[in-house]
Amino acid sequence: MDSPRVSTAAIRWFARYNRHYLARHFAGVRVAGLEALTPALVDDPAPLVVYMNHAAWWDPLVGTLLATGPFAARSHRAVIDARALERYALLERLGFVGLDRQGADGARSLLRLVDTLAVVKRSTLWLTPQGRFTDPRIRPIELERGLGHIARRLPDARFLPIAIEYPMGGERLPEVRVRIGEPELPGSLAGTAQGSPVAAAPVASAAVLTARFATRLTALSDRLADDVMHDRQAGYATLLSGRHGVGAVYDLGRRIRARITGRAFDARHGGNLPTR
Repeated sequence: MDSPRVSTAAIRWFARYNRHYLARHFAGVRVAGLEALTPALVDDPAPLVVYMNHAAWWDPLVGTLLATGPFAARSHRAVIDARALERYALLERLGFVGLDRQGADGARSLLRLVDTLAVVKRSTLWLTPQGRFTDPRIRPIELERGLGHIARRLPDARFLPIAIEYPMGGERLPEVRVRIGEPELPGSLAGTAQGSPVAAAPVASAAVLTARFATRLTALSDRLADDVMHDRQAGYATLLSGRHGVGAVYDLGRRIRARITGRAFDARHGGNLPTR
């Protein structure tokens, strides 16, 4: 599998459309862990592999928001199911690569793509290695072994976990909650579970490396879930602010009430409510 020909103009157009589309369907996109995206990481010429949980159909669009925002300086490819790419052909021009997850041909194609990206400066590969939509609270998190094979093939790449949820809060629309983990080299995962010294290159099997990636994604997802359950906002930056309010008629009354009382109108469901 060769790296697809991407269109810079199509990426710019889709980045604008994507922000508008997400803002219409979510109250906001809030991200924790942006401090992990240091200039040294973003500008590093070595490959970066982003592996995410696969909570919903929205995951590629949230990934696109991140790729065209905090990661904009890098060159991006994202693996999706080949049948999905047939339905959304435009995605190929944006750097999405179709992969047949059934059989050995898909695995070989993925590794050929990895070899191609290994020589591309600042290349980033986005993966959802759960392989199917999975509720974000299901445990254990199980990842396909291909992630471990990629780690063995790219010993100099950083591997960055990202956890996503789509909780319903106090607004009419849900919000997107994202937590970014710490990037790691495969070699840092190659030692024993007891933390013995590790070699510079990954020596563990693909199965062992995949299991340790799953452990890190689980810990990150658990932390995100705890934040969501307790509605913690500290540490989260608003990457995109979406629609608020309940509806035109109800919000019109709230606007009038805010004007009468001399307060600025706040479209959020809890906005303009009297305090006790």
